[in-house]
Amino acid sequence: MGKISTKFKSLLIFVIILITTGYTAGADWPLKTDIDLSSGFGDLRNFRFHAGIDLRTGGVEGREVFSPVDGYVWRIKMSYYGYGKGLYIKGDDGYLYVFGHLRDFADKIDNIVKKRQVADSRYYQDMTLPVDSLRVKRGELVALSGQTGSGAPHLHFEKRSGDNYPVNPLTHGYRLKDNTRPVFTRIGFQLADDHSVFYGGTRKVYLEVSPTKKDGYFYLDTILYFNNPFGILAECFDRIRPGGMRQAVYKLTLQVDGKTCYQVVFDSLDFDKGGMVNLEYDYQEAVSDKKQVRRLFSLPGNEYNGSRVFNDYRGLIGYQPEMKVGLHEGKITAEDCFGNISELHFKFLWGPPTDIFHLDSVQTAEDSSYHFYFSPTPDYKALDIDTVYVLRNWSKNWLNDSLNYVHRIKPGNLIIKSERRDIERISLKLVTITRQGSYIEDKPFNGIVKGYCKNLDIVYEPLDDGLLITAATPGNFLGDIFLRIYRGDSLIDEKYPALYKSAEQYVFFLPPDKKYLVIDSLAIALNFDDGAIYNRFVKKVKIRLAGINPVDNVQVDSIFTIQLKTNSFYQPQFITWEKKDAPYKITHFLNSDYYSIFPEAIMTKENISVSIKLDETDRNKSYSGLCWLDKKNNKWFWLENNLQPDGYLRVGSSGGGTFALVSDFVPPRLEQLSLKHGTFITDRQPLISFILEDTLSGFADDRSINITLDDRWLIPEYNPETKICQTRPLEPLSLDKHTLKIVAIDRAGNKVEQNVQFRVVSSR
Repeated sequence: MGKISTKFKSLLIFVIILITTGYTAGADWPLKTDIDLSSGFGDLRNFRFHAGIDLRTGGVEGREVFSPVDGYVWRIKMSYYGYGKGLYIKGDDGYLYVFGHLRDFADKIDNIVKKRQVADSRYYQDMTLPVDSLRVKRGELVALSGQTGSGAPHLHFEKRSGDNYPVNPLTHGYRLKDNTRPVFTRIGFQLADDHSVFYGGTRKVYLEVSPTKKDGYFYLDTILYFNNPFGILAECFDRIRPGGMRQAVYKLTLQVDGKTCYQVVFDSLDFDKGGMVNLEYDYQEAVSDKKQVRRLFSLPGNEYNGSRVFNDYRGLIGYQPEMKVGLHEGKITAEDCFGNISELHFKFLWGPPTDIFHLDSVQTAEDSSYHFYFSPTPDYKALDIDTVYVLRNWSKNWLNDSLNYVHRIKPGNLIIKSERRDIERISLKLVTITRQGSYIEDKPFNGIVKGYCKNLDIVYEPLDDGLLITAATPGNFLGDIFLRIYRGDSLIDEKYPALYKSAEQYVFFLPPDKKYLVIDSLAIALNFDDGAIYNRFVKKVKIRLAGINPVDNVQVDSIFTIQLKTNSFYQPQFITWEKKDAPYKITHFLNSDYYSIFPEAIMTKENISVSIKLDETDRNKSYSGLCWLDKKNNKWFWLENNLQPDGYLRVGSSGGGTFALVSDFVPPRLEQLSLKHGTFITDRQPLISFILEDTLSGFADDRSINITLDDRWLIPEYNPETKICQTRPLEPLSLDKHTLKIVAIDRAGNKVEQNVQFRVVSSR
């Protein structure tokens, strides 16, 4: 082999540097340290996708932030919330670069901001600068990282297109050394038809998956049986390095029998479609702090441009006419931005729409035993059946019973022999186990007693996709019952159980059909031997199907109203509500009863409107606010109240839960002020800091905090999470006596005020 030229060596070294350091030709990383991420592009946030990536700063503030490109400062935004101190740089490369949660700006930027703040006497600012009026160079120091806005210390970093669409930095020029594959933890199955439920009485189940010895390969060892359409969900996450912070997987692809059904890629976002995050993730899991469950089928109303369906059924499984009875294989592929891939393999058994075995006849044998004759469904051979046995019902359980046993008759026919004397009142059902381990239950075929049911009750639960109703009764025998649905006195519909869960529980499912727009009562009806039908139990209910009519005003009582608009929901949603007496109203400063809206976690497109009428004679009404109960922390959360001329407080709520009118008479707490009254200091520009906290209503915005020094306004730097407020005189103080005044007013109008006099003296 000949000698390598010096020029070639230099080129080779340059290529190696590119690969190993994450160098980008068009832009630099804003931190000149090892890059590690705490959050990724597309992560779930409250009603939006995470529009950038979060760069870790070692848990500290003050890391130097540099401009990635040549360009100019386009926008500066200041707030106590959201991005906190935010900086926007328009690059000469045509992209927009955004930095959030900053502690400080570089001097030439900071001077402009402070000048505007002082002129307006406002901390909050949203400034747009003229083109090229404040130029920055690639690699120039522009800010220091911080903790303003929300979250622990870190740097939020975005790259946006010229027309302000966030793009994934890791697929648009920014590289990292990442050899870590994504991880799967659970797989979910969501029924998609209009009537069925799982054996456990739910519409959705999650199962844990297992890793294989081969890195990046996972499998589900349970093979579920389906004979109705369903969708797939996957709980998964990615890491930049082993042990790193979890973040969203860049690309997910679902295949069944080698054909792609659905694919989603987090490559770019549209701010106007931020609400689609509740459709791309499983919202119900997210509110339970399981924020990495991704939906691999499309819900109605999903307009996220990064997801794509490859069939006419929204990515759902089971609607395909070519789906044959038998075993099928599925695969979910997870890929990060750097080509690291993991696969989750699962199998499912697809069956006929009917029971596996059909009861043909019943005979009484000479030994007084009963013989039940069954024939199989025509496609039963494709199920590869291994075992069939019979269960009998007793109270809450389905049990094996040695007095009932199965004989097989070729080809596939069965005789169930029962030697029980009480067979006419014993409920039986067949269970089929396939050679792959799939578990299949047929519907009960015996002992469903007519005219029998006692002490009934009805429990109902609104779900994302319908209404789940359970009829409960203590008993040892199944009853021949069905559900009747009424609007006023008019019968809307009748339903037989979707699942005989036990002799004590019968499960029904109502899809969001417009005929169920208003449901006022539910009844459990009984069939009798003479053909008569009798309503054994009637329960008055309060159920509305929201999202059908343009506007539905639900008047709970004379003071509390719920307004449900069609554009508040992605798809029709069942809503229920209740009013309860609130105990200890005086000690808890409550001015109303409790009002609860269900489901507590509603997947809304826009806020629903909740309003309560204030008592004109209540002297404390100015201190009252409509609050939502945070049950997890047992704490009331003051909503942003909007008092109308008609005396109503109207608020927007992103979901359900418990609401009440709560009074706030407690002023904010101001403590640990760094300057003490009557002290002498030598620092002519002292840092003034204190703790500021409010127990309930909180602070509306920056105008709620006013700090003056010798009647001159000071800039209040407040962090609502740490409760620390800081400021500093912009000019050196004179060697003289000075007066500091701090006033803070919460949303309810409670005020705290502190006045301090101190003297600045010479340090000599």
